[in-house]
Amino acid sequence: MVEAYRWDYKFDEIEIESFWKEQMGPSIARQTEKVFLKKDTLYLKIRSSVLRQELHFSQEKLLSNLNALRPKDKQIAKIVFM
Repeated sequence: MVEAYRWDYKFDEIEIESFWKEQMGPSIARQTEKVFLKKDTLYLKIRSSVLRQELHFSQEKLLSNLNALRPKDKQIAKIVFM
């Protein structure tokens, strides 16, 4: 039923949002407006342009940390900061 209604993506987004808040801390989590997943791409809408740029420089590390917690068939290929 979960897959039939495509809720599995919503569960993935909830898991990723929880990881984001836990790993990045409350100050960065407050600057994050939206977290969503489309296929194998994670989209993060960040309020601060300065923070967005800093996170972009750390993109590879964030991606590897996030994928370490995910099953092999649900790996994230890239992160897009908006």
